[in-house]
Amino acid sequence: MYARTAPYYGTEGQESIDPVVYFKILLVGYLNNIPSDRRLMEYCSNCLDIRLFL
Repeated sequence: MYARTAPYYGTEGQESIDPVVYFKILLVGYLNNIPSDRRLMEYCSNCLDIRLFL
């Protein structure tokens, strides 16, 4: 997965999110039926069990 996503990493600005962590965040959003990115990030930052999973 890392080799396939390497060309999409930016070289400037903020550091990119690890592709495995990003996939897990999307999985959490899908399983919990959270369509909004902002709500998803808020949910992931508030739940300790999700943070452990990520």
